[in-house]
Amino acid sequence: MELESSLEASFTASGGGAGLPPARSRIFKIIVIGDSNVGKTCLTYRFCAGRFPDRTEATIGVDFRERAVDIDGERIKVSAGPASS
Repeated sequence: MELESSLEASFTASGGGAGLPPARSRIFKIIVIGDSNVGKTCLTYRFCAGRFPDRTEATIGVDFRERAVDIDGERIKVSAGPASS
């Protein structure tokens, strides 16, 4: 509850909603873990961009992408990123 209140306060302070109550949304963070060269970056790129990348280079560390989806009228924000094990 405390986290939701702080998110609503930051949304209101940033001018979102122009006097309307802030839209409710959930945020999911997904980390794809696996061996090198198995397609983690391609998978997260496909999910967020809707297509596979034309070319890729080895990802050093972590590379995050974001996508917002609507499920049953609820806006869900998904942050996804690969991390080599």
